Amino acid sequence: MSIISYIDKVSVEEWVSEYNIIEFLQESIRCNTINPPGNEILLAEQIHKKFKTYGIDSKIYLQDKNRANIVATIKGKNPGKRLVFSAHLDTVDVGEVNWNFDPLSGDIKNGRIYGRGSTDMKSGLVGLMYAMILCKLNESIQYGEITFIATFGEETGSLGAKYLLENGHIESFDAMIVGEPTSNKLIIAHKGVLWLGIESTGKTGHSSMPSEGINAIEGLIYFLNQIKESNITKATDDLLTDATMVLTNIEGGKSINVIPDYCSATLDLRTLSSQDNQVLIDKIKSLALEISYKYKNFPELKIKSINNMSSVKTSPNSEIVQITKQILEKEFKDGTPQGINYFTDGSIFSQADDGDIIILGPGIPEMAHQPNEYVEIDMFIESIYLYMQIASKYLKQSI
Repeated sequence: MSIISYIDKVSVEEWVSEYNIIEFLQESIRCNTINPPGNEILLAEQIHKKFKTYGIDSKIYLQDKNRANIVATIKGKNPGKRLVFSAHLDTVDVGEVNWNFDPLSGDIKNGRIYGRGSTDMKSGLVGLMYAMILCKLNESIQYGEITFIATFGEETGSLGAKYLLENGHIESFDAMIVGEPTSNKLIIAHKGVLWLGIESTGKTGHSSMPSEGINAIEGLIYFLNQIKESNITKATDDLLTDATMVLTNIEGGKSINVIPDYCSATLDLRTLSSQDNQVLIDKIKSLALEISYKYKNFPELKIKSINNMSSVKTSPNSEIVQITKQILEKEFKDGTPQGINYFTDGSIFSQADDGDIIILGPGIPEMAHQPNEYVEIDMFIESIYLYMQIASKYLKQSI
């Protein structure tokens, strides 16, 4: 590969063909990393071998023999900023609906690659991976470094990212690109997530004598309504609209003629940067105590956090945002920073450093987790071009 000072689309398209990048994306889709159980080690090893082919050292971090993260770094000739490429290795299940294609085939038809994970997010994963490989081969990074991080268990609460953070494997960074599907649009904010489990324990009895029991279901329903009416969880944001709370599961009762003494529920809260998740938990617990003091025969309520990840919001004036915005405006006329409702590993990595985080990747977000999931090949190639452009401009000079 010849060294060029400007990365153009034609060159990227030629490299995609020369280095069989489409074929590797197909291979990654065929690699079954459905979570659960995950088995991300299968894809991590493929990536490790590919990096080795191009002289890039990588390290696999194992939680156990099947759950793996992989980290690799390339460095410019001179010290400078650190840019992280973030992706995840796992996918969700294929679901019960019949597909028109084998979900693990990576079949190509009409300019689209089909398969589970094609959008979320093996196209972003492979796009970031090859953008880094091409930056190395092209010597387009003169200052600083790019670190590629691919994690296990993102779909079930960013388990791999948490493992890396808790074990000290996340170094400080200046900026991060998370390659989740955004149709290659610039995202600078996403909601946080707070999953709560609530248990209500009452007293059983015969339903013909309701005063002799304490109805766990009625108590829990009352409590959930009080949370809504209290406005504890409400907030709004210019990019992310409103915070939300959804009752996603409720279970209780064993027989039609027995007062239920136990009921459980789960809540999915999507939070904003103006909200502190721990403060929300404390307020909800305080409300439970307040109700129990107010009513003598009220079920005992227990609240636990199942998943707690903060929102991400990067300043529109940050360097990585401005560079990306300018590139998108030049290429596609629209670089408007936007927000998304889903969460990413960026929420976990932001705990390690206050570096700027953007989300940008191939794939239509609405196709994620859907039957007949696909990614447009042109959009996938476009993402590699964008990643290389952003990296080369962001790492153009020393700090």
